[in-house]
Amino acid sequence: MWDEPESVSSDLRNLLVDPFSDQHINAHVMPEAVRSLESTEICELQPAEDSFLELGKGADEVPEAVATWEASKVLSESMVSSDGPAGSLRLITSKNSVAWFELIVPEGSLEEGVDSAVPIALDIEVGNGSWDSSLVRPELSEHGEKDIVSFDLVIAWETPK
Repeated sequence: MWDEPESVSSDLRNLLVDPFSDQHINAHVMPEAVRSLESTEICELQPAEDSFLELGKGADEVPEAVATWEASKVLSESMVSSDGPAGSLRLITSKNSVAWFELIVPEGSLEEGVDSAVPIALDIEVGNGSWDSSLVRPELSEHGEKDIVSFDLVIAWETPK
């Protein structure tokens, strides 16, 4: 869809981002910023646990790689710019049923009142037919059938003023 810019508007108007505070934004989608991104390494996650059962057991501890991650350091070392590579995506780490990723793209819209956004796809392979009761159907591949679902996401952020 985002590969055909003439058939899709790149502006999202009055997009609801927080239903509790009824916050809406206008965002300019920049598919060119992520067009050359390569897939990250595959990470295997455990089934999600009921958060109330895990309460107080240290299950929500953030891994050191995430706790010590510093945006300013990452950005200063990044080669991403309007003149260089359009963007970068990498897996920082994963723990249990959670994965942390780092996405770097050049600054977007400079238009007053318009935030920036990029489209990405998240492909999930669910093993052992665990989604048999869902609407996800096995996809045939060279390795047999796999339960695969793909989510098209739009990540939006506030453009610095």
